[in-house]
Amino acid sequence: MQQDVTSLNSPPNSMAIINGDEPRTKAVFRELDGFLSLLSVLSTLSSTSFADTEGNTEECVRLVFLVLTEALNGCMSNQVYFQSKVGWESVGQALDALVTRPVPDLRLLIFSHLLSLALEDFAAPFDAFFSFAEGMDLEVVDKKIGEVKAMKESVDINGGRRMIRHAPAIRLLWDFVHNSGQRQTCYALYKVLEVLFGACHRNGCVLSSLAIVGDVFKRFQDVRLSLNVTDDHQDSDESEKEKINLEKEKHVLQRLLRRLLELGANTTEARRIFQAAVIHEDGKEKLDTDILEVIRFGMKSRWVGHFSLEGRASVVITDEYKWKALPKDGMSLLVCLVSRDIPFYFCLKPF
Repeated sequence: MQQDVTSLNSPPNSMAIINGDEPRTKAVFRELDGFLSLLSVLSTLSSTSFADTEGNTEECVRLVFLVLTEALNGCMSNQVYFQSKVGWESVGQALDALVTRPVPDLRLLIFSHLLSLALEDFAAPFDAFFSFAEGMDLEVVDKKIGEVKAMKESVDINGGRRMIRHAPAIRLLWDFVHNSGQRQTCYALYKVLEVLFGACHRNGCVLSSLAIVGDVFKRFQDVRLSLNVTDDHQDSDESEKEKINLEKEKHVLQRLLRRLLELGANTTEARRIFQAAVIHEDGKEKLDTDILEVIRFGMKSRWVGHFSLEGRASVVITDEYKWKALPKDGMSLLVCLVSRDIPFYFCLKPF
C-alpha cells in the first residue's frame, strides 16, 4: 500500500492531465469519473495504518486538492456536476478520518488546503496558513494575519479580486476547526474570515449564507463566560496570559458577529441574540451592554435584501400575477464590467 501512495506522488507533471490549454480535458476528467477517483484516494489514505515517515500522505493530499481545484476552476459544467452528483458532503466524509487522526501536522495541512481550495489560490500564505505549533501564542497568528491583510486589496492569480470561489469548502473548514477545539486554529479562522469579509462585498454575501451566526454567537458567549471566571482567579501570570488571549478572541468574535449581522440573520438567530440581552442577577432582570451593542449594530444593517450574482448566473421572476409594471419600490441593478483589453485595476469595482 505504501508503494501505491508513493507512486501517486512520483509524476512531476501530475497536474498536466487537466492543466492544459485544451478545455475539453476537464470535460474528459468529469466523464471518466475523475472526481470519484479523488475521493477514492482520500478514502484509501484514511484507511491506511502504515507509518509514513517520508511525508507521502501529506504530499498526496496536497495533490488531490490541487487537482480538484484545477478541475473546478473556470469550468461551470464541472462545478455543477460536482455540486449535484458528487457533493461536498462526500468530501467532508472522506476527509473526516484524516482530520481525526492523531497527526497534528496533517490536520493543519488539510485546514490550509481547504482554505486554498475555497479561494482557488495555493500561493503563500494560504497554502500553509494553519501550519503552526500547538500551544503557541496568539501573536504568531496575528503576524500571519498581517501577511493576509497585505494581500487583501491585491488581485488573485486569475487577475480578479480575492474572492471566495467555493463557499462549501469554507463551511467544511469551519466545522473541522470547531470540532478540533484548538484555540489557536479557531482564532486564526476567525481572523482570516474577518479579513476576507473586508476584501469585497461578495465575500460577505457568501459568508452570511453559511449559517454560522449561531456558532459565532455561542462561542462569543462562551468566551465572555470564561473571562468572568478568569477575573475571579487573577493570582498568577498564567491567569493574566489567559485573560489576554480571551480578550483577543472576544474582540475578533465581536467584530465578526457584527460583520455577519450587517447582512442580516434569520429569525431563530435573532431571537437567540435578543434573549441573551436580558440577564438575571439577584432576582432582577438587567440588560447586557455587550449584547446590546451587538444588537444595535445589527439593527443598522447596511445592506437591504438583495441578490449577489457571479459568473453565469440569473434570476428568473415568474409572471404568475401578470405584472404590468415594476414594483412600486423600484429595482436597482449594479454591474461590474471588466474588459479584457483594460488592466483590472482600471475597471469599475463597485464591490
